[in-house]
Amino acid sequence: MIDTPNHPATDALAYIAYIVKDKIDCATDAISGNIPQINTSAESLYNGNEWVLEYLNDLINEVLDAARPHVDGPTYSDGRPIWSTVEIEKNNSRSTHFWNPDPTKNSEHSFEVPSAGGRTIVTFTPPGTAESTFYPGLALAKDNV
Repeated sequence: MIDTPNHPATDALAYIAYIVKDKIDCATDAISGNIPQINTSAESLYNGNEWVLEYLNDLINEVLDAARPHVDGPTYSDGRPIWSTVEIEKNNSRSTHFWNPDPTKNSEHSFEVPSAGGRTIVTFTPPGTAESTFYPGLALAKDNV
């Protein structure tokens, strides 16, 4: 017996579209940042990755085009964001969390980002809050967070 989901199929589709986009963006960054090894020229490495980068970019566009008619922006049908992003200023980075289309599967979670001069605690709280707080001083061990 299949359980009936407590969210519309369009929310699942939106979730999949954006999570796939994020994963492919990460893969694209990793591939395009490859460093040549001994006896491998930069041109050879670039040429070997070029078709993969084009393929991944096409896949992103195809998935987003398929989702676009079914979603109204980057939100679920109940108005919750599909993702939340927070800037981590002291690290010059950011963190993105994708919220599950089933709101009962989302829970608060936090993690520590050590940096020069302290640490930042990043917290994602349903239904769509993202916060980062910098604490100067020594970074805490992971077990203390």
